[in-house]
Amino acid sequence: MDVLSIITLILGFSMLLIGLAIWIGKKPEVIAGYDPDKCADPEKLATTVGIGLTLMGFASMALGLAGALFNVSAAPMIGLVIVPVVGVVVLVFLTRGL
Repeated sequence: MDVLSIITLILGFSMLLIGLAIWIGKKPEVIAGYDPDKCADPEKLATTVGIGLTLMGFASMALGLAGALFNVSAAPMIGLVIVPVVGVVVLVFLTRGL
């Protein structure tokens, strides 16, 4: 089992938990850069960001699990983790008007 696979699993699980907390708990104030004065619909923002982060957590956990189960180094798969991170940045910019 590769150390990078374990780290990817742990980070994916963390993203999953934070995403669920934002989504189900409707806590937009946890989102970095959240300004209640500029947000037209805080509940929609929490739902959108929470779902996105939850899905990215599942994807990261799947990558870590695949690396651990199939004894594949997770280093080449880390590039696939960068895509969800960029997705979060894009999601934040797209939801700025919410």
